[in-house]
Amino acid sequence: MNDESPSTPKTRVEPRLVVAGFVMIAVLIAALVGDPTTSSTVVRADRASVLAPAVVVTGTDIRSTAWYCPIASTSEHIVDDAVVVANLTERHATVELSAIAASKIVGRRTVELPGNGTLSIKVSDLAGGRDVGVVVESFGSAIVVEHVGGDGRSSAATPCATEPSGTWYFAAGSTRLGTRERVAVLNPFGQSAVLDIAVVTSTGSFRPSQLQGIGVGARSRLVLDVNGAADLRPIVGLEVTTRGGTRVVAELALGSASPTAGVPMSLALGAPALASDLHLVDIDGGAGRQHSVVVFNPGPSDVVATVQVLATGTVQVVQRSVTAPAGGIAVFDPATVVGLAQDATVVVRTRGSGVAVGDLITSGAGRRGGGGVAVATAAPVAARRWVFATDQVPGGTKAQLAVENPGGSDADITVRAGFAGVPFSTVVAAGQRRAVTITVNSAPGAIVVTSSRPVFVSRRIGDRTATSVRTVGVIVR
Repeated sequence: MNDESPSTPKTRVEPRLVVAGFVMIAVLIAALVGDPTTSSTVVRADRASVLAPAVVVTGTDIRSTAWYCPIASTSEHIVDDAVVVANLTERHATVELSAIAASKIVGRRTVELPGNGTLSIKVSDLAGGRDVGVVVESFGSAIVVEHVGGDGRSSAATPCATEPSGTWYFAAGSTRLGTRERVAVLNPFGQSAVLDIAVVTSTGSFRPSQLQGIGVGARSRLVLDVNGAADLRPIVGLEVTTRGGTRVVAELALGSASPTAGVPMSLALGAPALASDLHLVDIDGGAGRQHSVVVFNPGPSDVVATVQVLATGTVQVVQRSVTAPAGGIAVFDPATVVGLAQDATVVVRTRGSGVAVGDLITSGAGRRGGGGVAVATAAPVAARRWVFATDQVPGGTKAQLAVENPGGSDADITVRAGFAGVPFSTVVAAGQRRAVTITVNSAPGAIVVTSSRPVFVSRRIGDRTATSVRTVGVIVR
């Protein structure tokens, strides 16, 4: 495909159409949810203020939507990556995909997506084999977009973002032996950005010189090697900030450092803001796995966090307190509360200060090296509708949803797996967590979850090991 002259892609979406990182919008979200226990309080910590997931669709009646996919990969080059697009309405949608490399758009494609249709587009086909980020814009219908990536040995998935941000937090990652961590940064706009990155480990935070003042040109994608700045660290947190009010999108890839290492791949979109109420819905128990719930506090003062653990099928909540030091992390092992065999939800709450929370899942040889590793990001907002663009990834055998109902009344849940599938219903009692297993259709399709009251939903694809893909869904308002 011939290079196109640099020009601003058709991705400039009015802020009122997309929710992500603004205080006023956060207040509106809380009002829409209608339950003060289900959304994070507006908080301030260091440069960040408040709550917002990076993937929220404000409604299926909107006629133009932009999604930003940095396309992180642990490989030297993009291998089996694809962008999956799902149309949320019965209306026909015209979807334009723009591939962005170094300071230019190197590929464009327009596709027609029927009502309730799902389409997977290989990134290598879109960009002529180049390593790129992708911007997806819909005209005529609301869509949901996910990045499904692979390294030749395993696959993973994460939603793309609906809004860039000046700050991105990754609470949980690892550069332990045999593991590679990389962060892809996408700048889809006509103004260059400059990045500064803080690294936090169990021994404190530092700012490696090679991760300061990093330039990301206009309409460019950049990949950062975390191992090069902080190698052989069991747990690594990151704070990515831009200078001068510019905005970017950041995505993390975690996986094998060599073709023979046998470490699965994991993808995670960063958190664009801190929050005071964060939920990890899918903590799965079982021998050989260990969950490290990481509480990342980038602020200037210590933060005391209340950690609540809710086991599946119960209303009993076990509570502990942890202190995340200023500019540091606190690590909590939920197995010390519920045991190794139980699935659970972990809720982290703070007062007055926000944090970022992630789950680092290890299996096999343990935290320091070998075996499997995966990462999951906590959700800050409950909602009545959640969507996943796909119900499977290459090698995935089934999809399982974990649903947490934090409210005081039962939640009537309806799940539709694949738009051609038959919806089925279940009930999640007040204050409980429940797992819902979905049989994968013959062809990939979207998962749509609707609820009578605000809930949290997470998707797991694959078996019950660290190799399975855990992803928080997209909220549809």
